[in-house]
Amino acid sequence: PLGSTVAKVFSNDVHTLETTVKVRQTTVNGRLPRPNGSIKYVQIEGGASPGNSGSMIIDSLGNVRSVLVAGINAQIVFSIPSEYVVYLLEGRMLNLVPSQPIETDGVVRQQIAAWISDPMKRIKSVALEMWVGEPGKRIRPGVTSPPSPVHGDSPRQTVEMTYNATAEVPVGASREAKTEWKMPEVPDGHVVWLQPRYTTPDGKVRWGEAIVMDTTTLSVQRKPATLSVKHKAGESHKLRLESHIGIAAAPEHGELHLQGLGVNFDLTEKTNSVQPDGTAKIQLTYNNMRAIDADTDFQFQTMYKGMLETAKGMVAEMQVSKRGLIKSPKLSMKNVPVVIRTFMERFNIQTVQSLEALSLALPDRELKPGDTWQHDQNYTVAFGRQLIENALFKTTYRFAGTRLREGREEAVIEFDGKIVRVEGSEAPLFPPEEGQDKGKGKGKNAPLRIRGMHGEVRGAAFVDVATGLASHARTAGTLEFEVPHVGQVLKFGAALRIELQREVVPNSGIKTTKMTLPNQEVLLNPFVGSPDHKLTLAPSTNNEQKATTDR
Repeated sequence: PLGSTVAKVFSNDVHTLETTVKVRQTTVNGRLPRPNGSIKYVQIEGGASPGNSGSMIIDSLGNVRSVLVAGINAQIVFSIPSEYVVYLLEGRMLNLVPSQPIETDGVVRQQIAAWISDPMKRIKSVALEMWVGEPGKRIRPGVTSPPSPVHGDSPRQTVEMTYNATAEVPVGASREAKTEWKMPEVPDGHVVWLQPRYTTPDGKVRWGEAIVMDTTTLSVQRKPATLSVKHKAGESHKLRLESHIGIAAAPEHGELHLQGLGVNFDLTEKTNSVQPDGTAKIQLTYNNMRAIDADTDFQFQTMYKGMLETAKGMVAEMQVSKRGLIKSPKLSMKNVPVVIRTFMERFNIQTVQSLEALSLALPDRELKPGDTWQHDQNYTVAFGRQLIENALFKTTYRFAGTRLREGREEAVIEFDGKIVRVEGSEAPLFPPEEGQDKGKGKGKNAPLRIRGMHGEVRGAAFVDVATGLASHARTAGTLEFEVPHVGQVLKFGAALRIELQREVVPNSGIKTTKMTLPNQEVLLNPFVGSPDHKLTLAPSTNNEQKATTDR
């Protein structure tokens, strides 16, 4: 437990510390399946302590059955099935990102990027096999011989991916592979299936899991468009904002702390006035807000019963340029009870930051398909009162083209970005105490050097060309950094997922689209286990153990 820490503690009076392999009795007391029936975690009881992560769990025949990865305490411990480790060592596709389909001369093509993990260099080349079929269970297990078609499957289309098996990558990083394929028509009730095919250095071929690839089937044409927000004084638009922000913090050897909240906001944005340069004064009114998690929402409604109803009239005022950039947001809380103003202010910060993350920074000029522009957006990460840190989204936007949808011309924008730390934004780990000299930088409240901040964001948006308003937009990102503190290193990680839907025509209502946004990550989780209910029981005999291991 706790790795080399134990060796350091007990080696103070000896030159060499010797130990033995530790074996403790462990009982499998449950399995946590994914919706498709695949086993995600195996829950065990006994035999594990904090710091044991990475240890193997073996059965009485000596087979490695799972690997310890997490625990809430010594009693509630989770492990991943050993198949995950085996599949990773064999090399596999971790995720893929389908781009916006583009129509050229009557042919619709789509680019796809994928990330391959191959730590043992057991993959020489990668291809994708794609076809149209019925949804089914949305996943088919990998095989080592050519897959048999299922009723309703169309003929398969195979495309090779550009992949450099010898490229040097940092430890833990993946190799990128790319390809482009000709999209077929997808009839109603059918989906696009995808299955990776791997060729090993000795010429053997195997197929990974086949999955349903959620992708937008409505293509764009390579037509230019001028993109800017055309504000109109007096107009109001309904907004629906879904914002998830989660933060984790942990010392090198210690308990993990989590905080986060997913909230749905129903808002109205009203344009009060428009200045000559196109900048508008926008009034944002809260119509409703609720936690996405039902249990959390119940707690809110119980703890703040009646007060949240009053807070629904909370108003924020801001300036929005014709590029969609937000300036000078101010919150009016005169109608909000004093007792929950701090609570509500936190939600308003999350709202404004979510809108800023999806502002798109439209270039206010004519764009040709494939044109790009860049924008840097600051984002503040707050972990309680302990840490407030700034990150910078260095984002590149790409104009894919336009199309007609429901009688209106719509532009499709994809964007990717890196997250870096803003120079000079070091913050104290603890808020300065009253009367403390902030300039000396001494004591526990001294500014601490943030190191290693990095991360990425990815997203896309549908923009109404006539108004410049995004009818549907989504972004997801992660970041991590470290803070040296009191002889150890605190590790922080954050994840965000933000989705916006807006009515572009006043009083027309928000039209929830079922279309999938492009440039969204699709995870390829290996299929492990079986929906067979017998797998929810711990093995009781050697025969059952052997059979379960084979499965």
